[in-house]
Amino acid sequence: MRIAALASETDFDGWRKAARRFRAAGVRPGEAAFRVGEGAQADLFGSAHPEEGRPGEDRKELEFVVPRAFVELAQAVILHRSEDRFDLLYRLLWRLEREPDLLKVVSDRDVADAFERAKNVSRASHKMKAFVRFRLAEEDGQEHWVSWFEPAHRVLERTAPFFARRFAAMRWSILTPDGQAHWDNRLLTFGPPATRDMAPAEDEIEDFWKTYYASTFNPARLKTNTMQG
Repeated sequence: MRIAALASETDFDGWRKAARRFRAAGVRPGEAAFRVGEGAQADLFGSAHPEEGRPGEDRKELEFVVPRAFVELAQAVILHRSEDRFDLLYRLLWRLEREPDLLKVVSDRDVADAFERAKNVSRASHKMKAFVRFRLAEEDGQEHWVSWFEPAHRVLERTAPFFARRFAAMRWSILTPDGQAHWDNRLLTFGPPATRDMAPAEDEIEDFWKTYYASTFNPARLKTNTMQG
């Protein structure tokens, strides 16, 4: 078994480099594994970092090009909470060289599975945009708005820029079990996982949020089937 060490659960660049090296070395799906952080152990060749390569390796072997659609799909799927997402993506990568139109075969089990997970991630991001609720907290005598949210998938970094654009004039933080996002009116930064008790317990601006959502909600745009889903 060949094992690649990834820096985090959403380390797309690390996965991409390791998967490319595995593919160039002919490591078949089922013989490759991706582990996060300290849980990664050295592979049978003495390295948990296949992206570093070996002396004398032909660099041309690494020039296998995948469709842009696969890159975008992989960037979404890697945010899914399923433990086998790395393996699913590697199977698709392995097959793409001989099946360049694979992603168009929607009836294929792996393809359908990947697109379904990407859809779940997109849905989680949409729910975060819709249901994050900021509460007022004081920080050094200044207003600071804080929200606790538990997304279904790891979409914090993907979704936080939306809030930076939407609430650009506010100083805010979004706390989640996966990490933190902070906006100081000019710079968006991220921090380590948070806990529920780090956010204000009382909703001091309930009336404000009722007014906000009432003014932004347009019944004419309501998609009944989507809301029921």
